[in-house]
Amino acid sequence: MFIYLYYSSFCKPFLIKNCEILILFYYFVLFDKFSESGSLKKSSFKKKAISLS
Repeated sequence: MFIYLYYSSFCKPFLIKNCEILILFYYFVLFDKFSESGSLKKSSFKKKAISLS
């Protein structure tokens, strides 16, 4: 939750596009370190991020 607040406060002043995608990307990267199934979710997230961009 701290990471979400940090990146949301970082993106708003600079008006970075797709800031939510950036937040979720870092969330899944950190989640991958603590879970073996995290790599599967991260790979599926990358496909979604590519389709959104």
